[in-house]
Amino acid sequence: MNDARKVLRVFLSSTAMDMAACREKVRDTVLQLKQLPVGMETFTALPTTPAADCQAKAAQADVVIVMVAYRYGYVPGIDLGGDGQHSITWLEVVWLKTINLPHSSGSRCLGGVPVSGTWW
Repeated sequence: MNDARKVLRVFLSSTAMDMAACREKVRDTVLQLKQLPVGMETFTALPTTPAADCQAKAAQADVVIVMVAYRYGYVPGIDLGGDGQHSITWLEVVWLKTINLPHSSGSRCLGGVPVSGTWW
């Protein structure tokens, strides 16, 4: 009997530097579950702008985990694919809602806020 299971691509969405420890723990958990974490740490040189690249990677994922804390994050200008007002994390979530990904592809967008008492 073949017990092959689909490996899910799990996109990690959050700010980078302030959430590094949380991203690492979530990535390790995803790996323990024998799934494939996809995050900015694994990106190589990509063909378009940072905002468009992140939106595309999020849209290709089977699952998106959005980690939210107390820092707004990097806001790319129009020349980098953003709008000069919203963070890349914000743009990823808005893009996923715009393309209706949670309903059309079966993907799920999860979110969480770290417990109080964290350093930031």
